[in-house]
Amino acid sequence: MDLQITRTAEQLTIKFADEIDIPNRFKRRLTKTTKINTDSLVEIRFKKHVDAWTNLINSIIKGTKDKEQA
Repeated sequence: MDLQITRTAEQLTIKFADEIDIPNRFKRRLTKTTKINTDSLVEIRFKKHVDAWTNLINSIIKGTKDKEQA
């Protein structure tokens, strides 16, 4: 389930982020694998946005589970 949450958070980040905050690897389909510079500013901003979406998704899931148990 964590992989689904991460993938959903990435998709939401791509949908709602500014174009400059999206790494090239998500802008177009690359035919060859390239090394990802995780220290680049774009990658750092993207990771922060993905983390924020992940926290929101987990909060929603936790809230619905709490209501189901009540």
